[in-house]
Amino acid sequence: MNFLYASYRLQAQVDETESPPWWVLLRDAFGPAKRPSIAQILLRSGMVNSIATQQRRRKQARLLLTPSLAGIDLLDWKAFERAEAAGYEYTKNRLAECGVAPTANERT
Repeated sequence: MNFLYASYRLQAQVDETESPPWWVLLRDAFGPAKRPSIAQILLRSGMVNSIATQQRRRKQARLLLTPSLAGIDLLDWKAFERAEAAGYEYTKNRLAECGVAPTANERT
């Protein structure tokens, strides 16, 4: 089963055992991100505690919807519409597979 928390991993493109000098951090600030942001670290650390609860809830669900959100970071607010559209399409397809008829309020 593809768990949501498994797809949200903090990626770093550096291998460091101590903090780099300030000028290296300044230079890296204007290039592609090599280290996770403090917001990503704090968010992920908060999610760790809920993993066991999430696993129990998933076992209780009759239908579990897990759309693929590959390429959409959890904190990427500019990708909200793309994530919403992916979730909507996935849900619509899964419900059709389960034989659930669309409602009158369905989007076009």
